[in-house]
Amino acid sequence: MKLPNTNIEAAAARDDVRAYLTHVHLDVENQCVAACDGKILAVVPCETDEGDTTGPISRDAIKAARKGPKKNEPTILANGSLSIPVQGVT
Repeated sequence: MKLPNTNIEAAAARDDVRAYLTHVHLDVENQCVAACDGKILAVVPCETDEGDTTGPISRDAIKAARKGPKKNEPTILANGSLSIPVQGVT
């Protein structure tokens, strides 16, 4: 998944007893990411990769992907587990 050029994780709840609100949700079928804090809902289109699966994306994974090389779009591989590809590493 290529992260959209928005701060979608800001819409997710920070500390909530409802743990499912503290993550961003990737919807592969509709090619979007969504976040909610119980009061607001943000839905943003995104580009998914082959092999991505629908499910939660942690705030930490998004933060780590955004810290990558600035010349590349932040990308997260969401295929059952989360990983951040590093250019030049095989």
